[in-house]
Amino acid sequence: MTAVSPQHHRNLIGSRIADGRLQLVSLLGLGAYGVVYLARDVSSVVHQRLQRPPFLQGNTSGFYAVKCLNKVGLDSRQRAFQRREILLHTMSSSHPSVVTLHRVIDNPWEPYVYVILDYCADGDLFTMITEKQRYMLPPEPFVPDPNATDGRPLPPDEAYTHARAKMDLIIKDVFGQILDAVEHCHSLGIYHRDLKPENILCTAEGRRVLLADFGLATGDRTSADFGCGSSFYMGPECQGGITHRLTEYSTAANDVWSLGVILINFICGRNPWKQATPNDDTFREYLRDPNFLEKILPISDEVHAVLKRIFTLRPDARPSVSELRRWVHALPRLHATNLEIWERQHGEQLREQRANAERAARESAKTQGSDVTPVPPSASPTLLDDDCSHFSMLSLRSESGSATATPVLSPQRPFHDESVDYGIQGPAPVPVYPYQRTGDSVYVSTVDSPHFCIGLWESHPHAGLMTGKTDSFSSGGTVRAPCGPKEEPLCLRWSDEPEASDSLATDAASVAVSSPPYRSFTPDTGPVPVRRPYCPRAVPVDVARPDALFT
Repeated sequence: MTAVSPQHHRNLIGSRIADGRLQLVSLLGLGAYGVVYLARDVSSVVHQRLQRPPFLQGNTSGFYAVKCLNKVGLDSRQRAFQRREILLHTMSSSHPSVVTLHRVIDNPWEPYVYVILDYCADGDLFTMITEKQRYMLPPEPFVPDPNATDGRPLPPDEAYTHARAKMDLIIKDVFGQILDAVEHCHSLGIYHRDLKPENILCTAEGRRVLLADFGLATGDRTSADFGCGSSFYMGPECQGGITHRLTEYSTAANDVWSLGVILINFICGRNPWKQATPNDDTFREYLRDPNFLEKILPISDEVHAVLKRIFTLRPDARPSVSELRRWVHALPRLHATNLEIWERQHGEQLREQRANAERAARESAKTQGSDVTPVPPSASPTLLDDDCSHFSMLSLRSESGSATATPVLSPQRPFHDESVDYGIQGPAPVPVYPYQRTGDSVYVSTVDSPHFCIGLWESHPHAGLMTGKTDSFSSGGTVRAPCGPKEEPLCLRWSDEPEASDSLATDAASVAVSSPPYRSFTPDTGPVPVRRPYCPRAVPVDVARPDALFT
């Protein structure tokens, strides 16, 4: 499908659509295949609510988002894909956590298809996390315990712990809304394949979120369309596989992988890796050490247990969305304390020094009687050595596409097992912790010097948290694309019949898992109920007649 550029899209500001009821008043964003406008309902305020057309009665703000999809130059297959996107979105938009699609206007004499959607004034989740920092608290100051001789910090402050617990509840509730939306889609046989913060819109200052942009959604439970979505959020199987070249991948399991990355975005404001391939330093280290995320991210042990189950290389061993909801709901807390972070780092350094000492002793035993002096173990790398750009959310908005991994591992090792040595070589990234602050002289503990001064940390005030990028246009202005751009060609299988492209699986994906990742997560009273009632908000769609969506 040919991407839309500002030069090929006529400025429609001031135009009216929907029989003159909606006026396009400003530009909200520009995606790869369409332009999104803010539209105002110009119906007279004197008119009663019942005099408004049915598709306008669900929105009391008087504003809508209108997505203008270009029809010019599309062949029949591209046009069928465009209609499939609209069909899948309409089927799923009855859920309260999915952006409602109210109406589609497709006049044969116009070059655009107009898709009328709810307007979310607070922008997307990417902005809410990176720029507004809605789910972040200032890091707890790292204060060494004066009664300790090893440089450990004081126990957590009670007031800070209470504030952190309140923020954890907000994160769990908002993330739960995303899980509700994705589970609803999966129950309909719809798999999003592009779950990321840019495709999640916000209202109520980030307390309510809605899933949007079904441009890459599919009704196929398995797909051979590798590289669909953003490389930051794709599972390794969606990028071709790790141990051997795959012929297809599970679309439901790939959505679950994306949800795991989004959970890290919420908690840490950063990404675990740029792409889940052995070419990525961080992911390569995760393959070598499945406990690596706990060493570089300020997450609680319970969150780490959940992430290990999500980020397994075996898609069939990942939890279903409903299981993931139960586990997240049962999490006692999301963040690690300074003391826990110190103990992880301190313990790792001690283990490394013991290993180096044992290695030096073995070498010394081999050289008995010689004048060779074993080299003392080198000091462990400090937090100063990290490059935040490897993990930040800085380049997410502009990077969306295919990244197929080159298989480098043995085919006899088809999944990630803690007892398996993958033999992957390469440097191990160094962690960044919350008490690193821009412009501050901060202190951390090392084995050699309990009060080693790191100095200035050159990053955002919250380590690893970068501000979002905006898309520049030829006109010189900058606007935000709420649904996120897709800057590369789509990788999709096409059927010669448009109806076949619109067909959907009727059964939901079911990914079984043997046991919860943490013992306390096993519910004693059955499944946790959904916190939001199911409230249909759109007219039911006749799946057998997708043309009924168009007027």
